[in-house]
Amino acid sequence: MQPAHQSSPQTAATCRYRVPINTNLAVAFNYARTGIPVFPCDARKRPLTLRGHHDASIELDTIRRWWARWPDALVGLPTGPGSGLWVLDVDGEAGRTSLNELMACLGVETIVDLTQCVSRTPSGGLHLIFRLLPGERPRNRARDIGSGLDTRGVKPDGTSAGYFIAPGSTLPDGRRYELVDATRLEPTERPAQPFENAAPAPRGLLYLASFNAAERAAIAGSQELRDAIRGSTCADWPAIVEQHRAAQREALAAHRVQHPRTGTGEPEHDRQHRYVASILDRELRALAGMRPGSGRNHAAFALACRVGRWVLHSVIPRFDFERDVLNACTANGLVHDDGRKSVLKTIASGLAKSAGDTLPELGARHE
Repeated sequence: MQPAHQSSPQTAATCRYRVPINTNLAVAFNYARTGIPVFPCDARKRPLTLRGHHDASIELDTIRRWWARWPDALVGLPTGPGSGLWVLDVDGEAGRTSLNELMACLGVETIVDLTQCVSRTPSGGLHLIFRLLPGERPRNRARDIGSGLDTRGVKPDGTSAGYFIAPGSTLPDGRRYELVDATRLEPTERPAQPFENAAPAPRGLLYLASFNAAERAAIAGSQELRDAIRGSTCADWPAIVEQHRAAQREALAAHRVQHPRTGTGEPEHDRQHRYVASILDRELRALAGMRPGSGRNHAAFALACRVGRWVLHSVIPRFDFERDVLNACTANGLVHDDGRKSVLKTIASGLAKSAGDTLPELGARHE
């Protein structure tokens, strides 16, 4: 497999000049005239307008006013329906390593097998740019697919969730965001129409970008859900997962009906839910606050062992439990240190260990 190596980026030492004021304005006009909305960003890629990428516009007068106020501004492009694009951001050496691992996982040899539309950043990072098709829902996430890999996409409702700096944007020291050949990662001639060679993402990559690690683990744990995803189009995935969650909620509601009511009139199932919620609230906060070297992985395993009985008896949904533990382990740094797959494996081991546990009899004792 050809590695995702990169040539050395330009540096300020090799480009000691100030870019003409109208350079980035011309870039912004070029995108706007083709129907792609733009907005201004500072040299640290931070939006300069109040609402950021939500302010993006194709109105030339508006764009002219922005760059009159911020003449050195970089050109920001929103991901989502406005531009019709989403992006896989490859950052640093960790990102290049993760990209090679990702390509191996997807069974592709080179970046060209993912996309022919690639932009190189001034720091040497890469933006892999994909065409967004109707109904696709690649999300905005950091390091979920791998270390150094971020996705910029849409919200659950399909509206824009992020942005990237447009190829052609130039920093005051001369370094540029530029389109590169996807094979050699060297500068290439700019196409007549922006992103004309951007293609839809491969199905496997879109799947990884559409669901977070906890959701992917839950899908892997449900044969019915896996089969439904496998036999559907990418645009159908959000509805399939929501139907699955709705079925879980209905099953929980039916479970409540089957439980006898206590003397207080509260279903036993509701008492169980209230009881385990109090455990989770306390222990998740404790887990999130743990420091490296204090047994974070063992604590996550122990929590899954203790609470697993309520997950496996459908008192709390597995989706929610895995998400909450994963969030706590993200807060305490375990996800960063060991990786999401390792943490999810720890959670799954704890749940499996508690498979034979029965629920405590709460009755009217838990008020």
